[in-house]
Amino acid sequence: NRLSLIEALTTTIPPNTSPQAIAARLDAIEQTPPLYPRAWVIGWVAIACGAFAVLAGGRWVEFLAATAGAAFSLTVRDRLAAGRLNPIAITVFCAAIASLLCQLIITGLGQVGLGTDTPEFGLLSSVLFLVPGVALVTAALDLVRFDLVSGMSRLAYAILLLTSIAVGMLITLAITGTQVI
Repeated sequence: NRLSLIEALTTTIPPNTSPQAIAARLDAIEQTPPLYPRAWVIGWVAIACGAFAVLAGGRWVEFLAATAGAAFSLTVRDRLAAGRLNPIAITVFCAAIASLLCQLIITGLGQVGLGTDTPEFGLLSSVLFLVPGVALVTAALDLVRFDLVSGMSRLAYAILLLTSIAVGMLITLAITGTQVI
């Protein structure tokens, strides 16, 4: 929403507008509240992660585990990001938390006779919200336009985040002794 407001600002600025007037409008845009409450966003993103587990071939166990892992980890990520911590460390930690909670739920349900043959679908889907889709898309767009410096730096950042997700999941796999291959 804020990006749309900034885009509208750039197309409607009258000529000879003072820098102070533009700064005041940018400050007003920055103070604009989000369109949706954060709890709604977390809930729907978590449900999307769970739904992806079903689309990949999982059942309700994977859906439930992936949704819970993603919701909890997304909440943790928001709190850590508010503290302006390193995004790579946040990604490793949140991937470990999401996949660990997912694995614990799947294991717990398995112990009461509600197990699954495909825990990896839930495990992979629980960290889906961490995938840097915007960075990957903008990197591809920059590279197609031969803006090599921006494209390569965005691609490197996206690869770092993807590697961080893998490290977080490997921590969970090491802790739980789970094998997904």
